Amino acid sequence: SDENSISHNYILELFENSLGDLWIGTLGGGLNKLVKTKDGKENIFLSYKIEDGLPNNVIKGILEDDKKNLWVSTNKGLSKFNVSNGTFKNYNSNDGLQSNEFQELARLKRKNGELLFGGINGFNSFYPEAIQDNSYEAETVITNLTISNKPIKVGQEINGRVILEQTLTATDEIQLKYKENSFSFEFAALHFAAPGKNNYAYMLEGFNKNWIYTTSENRYATYTNLEPNTYTLKVKASNNDGVWDSSPTEIKIKVIPPFWRTNLAYFIYGLMIIGLLLLFRRFTIIKTTKKHQLELEHLDKEKYEEFQRVKLEFFTNISHELRTPLTLIKGPLKYLQKNDKDISEEVRQEQYGLMQKNSDYLLRLVNQLLDFRKVNQGKMRLVMRKSNIISFIKEVCEPFQFLAHKNQIIFSFDFSDEKIITWFDHDALEKIMNNLLSNAFKFTPQKGEIKIDVSLAKRKPQNKNTEEESTKELYDVIIKVKNSGDVIDEEKLNNIFKRFYTENENVKNNLKGVGIGLSYVKDIVELHQGKIKVKSNKKKGTVFTVNLPFEKEAYLDIPEITCKHKSDSDYKVRTSELDSMAISINDELVDLNLAKEKSSLPVLLVVDDNADIRNFLKQALSERYVIYEADNGKKGFEIANKLLPNVIITDLVMPVMDGIEFCKKVKSNKETSHIPVIMLTAKLSQESEIEGRQIGADGYIRKPFDIELLELKLKNTLDYREKLRNTFNKNITFQPKDVTVTTLDEKFLQQAIEIVEKHMMNTDFSVEMLVKEMGLSRSNIYLKFKEITGLSSSEFIRNIRLKRAVQLFEKSDYSVKEIMYMTGFNTASYFAKCFKKQFGVIPSEYVRQSVKKKETKDEEE
Repeated sequence: SDENSISHNYILELFENSLGDLWIGTLGGGLNKLVKTKDGKENIFLSYKIEDGLPNNVIKGILEDDKKNLWVSTNKGLSKFNVSNGTFKNYNSNDGLQSNEFQELARLKRKNGELLFGGINGFNSFYPEAIQDNSYEAETVITNLTISNKPIKVGQEINGRVILEQTLTATDEIQLKYKENSFSFEFAALHFAAPGKNNYAYMLEGFNKNWIYTTSENRYATYTNLEPNTYTLKVKASNNDGVWDSSPTEIKIKVIPPFWRTNLAYFIYGLMIIGLLLLFRRFTIIKTTKKHQLELEHLDKEKYEEFQRVKLEFFTNISHELRTPLTLIKGPLKYLQKNDKDISEEVRQEQYGLMQKNSDYLLRLVNQLLDFRKVNQGKMRLVMRKSNIISFIKEVCEPFQFLAHKNQIIFSFDFSDEKIITWFDHDALEKIMNNLLSNAFKFTPQKGEIKIDVSLAKRKPQNKNTEEESTKELYDVIIKVKNSGDVIDEEKLNNIFKRFYTENENVKNNLKGVGIGLSYVKDIVELHQGKIKVKSNKKKGTVFTVNLPFEKEAYLDIPEITCKHKSDSDYKVRTSELDSMAISINDELVDLNLAKEKSSLPVLLVVDDNADIRNFLKQALSERYVIYEADNGKKGFEIANKLLPNVIITDLVMPVMDGIEFCKKVKSNKETSHIPVIMLTAKLSQESEIEGRQIGADGYIRKPFDIELLELKLKNTLDYREKLRNTFNKNITFQPKDVTVTTLDEKFLQQAIEIVEKHMMNTDFSVEMLVKEMGLSRSNIYLKFKEITGLSSSEFIRNIRLKRAVQLFEKSDYSVKEIMYMTGFNTASYFAKCFKKQFGVIPSEYVRQSVKKKETKDEEE
């Protein structure tokens, strides 16, 4: 098994040659040679077998000739082994041997060099040097062709055609159809010295990569199922001494493909594929074009619908802006008509002033809308005057000092110079500043900061195509309006100057309004050949930056702009308009730490961002209600949560938290869910009313409203609450387990009743225990019980106990004393006192009356 050991255990011959090498002949393991390793410490064996060239592995004898070649007799002939290159040359009976089989150890070398080997039919003697190799090359010829195992003869017609028109030796090429692709060629060598020892090799170029070798016993080259192609069959032969033909015989074989696999067919296929691809491309282009067209139409439709939506929202907001001042004109007017003789001159003048203020606001709003339309149509004209822009901006900002003081806002200025003389349109700049300042004051919280920066800065040339533009220094007047407050999202910043854009989520995002304010400012700034941008971050707040050209040349050759030399006195800032601007003023609220006024009047909370609306309602309703007020939903909810008013009036559109969100929070809170909420709105859509109703609003009144209608709505709401309380108190058989819960008030009552029922027999059960299990404060539970049932907390517990006692009297046979303990009363006198106060009779009398009624009823039946 070891490759370095001897190849077979059965040894017949040990032979040492002239070189001192030991050669070993085995019976089955071939020829072996003993070799020492390089270090001389170990012996290994080299073996030579049939695969190395021996005719047989059974060695019968070994001799050495004078040229140091070994001659080895075997069971299949005689072999000459060239020791120097390790090659064998074999001889058999075809070469004149007595037989291919030799006798064991029958070998002899004579002194004259003659070698003798004995075999089964005698012995052979020869002189090795006298044996010469045959150098004659054997010529190869192709003799026969068979197709599908059928011999093909010259001139024979196969499938309507002749394949061989002459012999194969004279044929250079044959053509076969694609169904004739299984064939066989027979070949022979024209060498007859020892024809049985001739060997052959063949190769089909285009199919075989290497030569295929065979013997004289198998002189065929067979191929099956060849693909249509052109092939070349090459055949060569060797003579008895292994000399190969140097010029192989060749014949070209062409397997013709079927029509559908011809070049013409492939060309047609190519044309068809190209045609299909072109059709597919055309179809794809048409489909893509249609899809793109549909997408464009869809996009146009979406844009149109979006435009219609924002336009509708714009007009809705305009309607809101118009209806609020109309309310403050119509309401005071009707109030004066009704109460003219009963009010003081001071109140009368206050109402006149309120109507005048809102009339001015309506006029300003209409003028702004007209200016906005002029800008859109390109009909607005600017008149530039050379003036001190610093003093002008100071004059515009002066009236806002009152608002700053009112809102506890730090209002400051930072001017790089006291005087910057430049060209600008006074009316346009006033509108720009008024809108930007209105926006800043509207969204700056109390104790916030607003700052105005004005400076002169060098402008980078926009066009450097000419030498004059690249060398001349240009300047801009930079106006910055900064305000603290919430940060505007990046996405909203990108839309803030878009026409009709309003923010629907929350006013605190600095975008709420009628949708033209900042767009209007941008249009005026650009008409003024300037630029406006906005940035917002936590560190610096929100900053609007306006760049206006400093030089007069910027306004020359502009059709919409005229430059005139007039003094500053020709233009006066319209400071009176400040009062008519719809600015959200954070009026001072009531001190919530003060105790609720001890009055029999119901408490009304008014939540509206318009101070005039709040003041008007306070003046009109103060005789019938104790009124508290808040300027946004967030503050309104805080007040409602602390005061628990009897009724709330709220506007729909407000900053920080709008009326919808405010109403939702009130109705979803345990402590405030019982409070009726009446919504005031300028929106006319049914959807907005449905939305308000869905979140629990108890009333919905549109602006401009009639104050008498509002008073009637308030009265009816409170009367309805009183009826609910009376219904609860009169309902003796009230059972909490039968309640279908639909509101937080009902959930509140159900929870309270279940807790009292659970502790019904506990005489120590108190209000404190009820408060603890309800999870609310004692004062809020008291107010909530009072509002829903008209009872205090202790009265509510006692009421439930007494109702349970009545049920037990009517449906059981327990004694009065047993029922007293079952309902949590510990003394008979107290039980009788409470029972008589609630039902007009003592318990024993109630039982007698109940029994008598039952007997009378049974007799009648």
